[in-house]
Amino acid sequence: MSGSFTSLDVSLAIIPKVGGTLSIIACVFIIRDVIRKWKLKRSVPLTSVIVFCISVADLIFSFFAAVMSTWMFPANTTAVVDETVVTIPVYLASGTTQSCTAQGFISSLSVQASICYYTELMVLYWLIVHFGWTDRRLSQPRLRLFFIIVPIIISVGITVPPLFFGMYNYPRYAYSCYLSESPNGCELSDVVDCERGDGAREYIYGCLSVVLFCSIIIMTVVSMLVYEIYYQEKKIDRFLTQGQEQRRVMTIKTAWQGLYYIGAYNASYFPYILWAICFIKGIPPPAAIQYLIFIFIPLLGCFNAFVYFRPRYLNYKGANPDKSRIFCLRNTLHIDLIWLSPLTFGRLSSTTSAQCMDSERVDPSERRLSATIIVQCKDSERVDPSELEDCGDLPSPIVRGVDGDCMDHEVLPSPLL
Repeated sequence: MSGSFTSLDVSLAIIPKVGGTLSIIACVFIIRDVIRKWKLKRSVPLTSVIVFCISVADLIFSFFAAVMSTWMFPANTTAVVDETVVTIPVYLASGTTQSCTAQGFISSLSVQASICYYTELMVLYWLIVHFGWTDRRLSQPRLRLFFIIVPIIISVGITVPPLFFGMYNYPRYAYSCYLSESPNGCELSDVVDCERGDGAREYIYGCLSVVLFCSIIIMTVVSMLVYEIYYQEKKIDRFLTQGQEQRRVMTIKTAWQGLYYIGAYNASYFPYILWAICFIKGIPPPAAIQYLIFIFIPLLGCFNAFVYFRPRYLNYKGANPDKSRIFCLRNTLHIDLIWLSPLTFGRLSSTTSAQCMDSERVDPSERRLSATIIVQCKDSERVDPSELEDCGDLPSPIVRGVDGDCMDHEVLPSPLL
């Protein structure tokens, strides 16, 4: 059985599952981080809410499109080859037409929502920097509801109509059901009539234009953000004394972070653009493009997690240069909170009162957590001891805010950082 499949056929089914699994893990870390902030502060910025929505959409896409991949393909897929309908064997295909339709709709809905939220996040950053939108204004329920609902409405408006025309089918050279006619290639044939999804290739033009339009908006907004930060730093130059160097620290940092945002978006969707062009024209994409699709599109969640956690990791590493990269990464992702057992939290909570009353009685083995205990004593009513994280060996006022949270990228002047 396995001899009837090429290495490309096997890669089509296996590689996306690996990338999809990694993206699911990355999305869970982002979602968990936003929830943790909400538990500590009982409120989160609107930017974090949008990042949460992006991660939920990426998680759904990673599971249904990448992890499930060819499992949801119809067991007997067909395509037009030399003006004849033939059965195309797909590795691990064990689904039905209904499962393929569900996979195509859910994955398309989630990826369109992710694109819209991603673009909306860039626009929101611009509103914060250029127009000075404050947290108080962004915390208004109606405004938050608007930013959350609009991408969903756009995504539903794009992905629901194909359901009524049976456009979600098996597309050749893809690892997930998507917009396609059935049998595949019938729209390009003068002999074979389509059974389902007639007009799907034309509809892909619309989806492709949405991706390109959002890409242009993202690059434009990032460029304006970099210029805005540069303009603000340039105004400060008049306060410099003679001999002081004109440094553009925030401009450089914002530019690099903006490039990471653009890179994360284009690395995921540029292979899709190449595949869509080949699919619309009926040209088999080269093997190199197919492998780019298998590898990079499922890693969408990983790219977003890299952009999201990178500034926090750099801040922590800069404050702890003597610590290893693994240690800084663990503290950035708050992995210690996962590994510590409830017994550890109970032991720490039970000894807090004694340590607050008599600092000399602190056990040397617990001295590393002294910064955490100090904050618990000062602000025990607002911060749950079980939710506090270990900020390392730095003094409490440096690494922890009044709410008990470790310092992260949200306190920096640029919203991109």
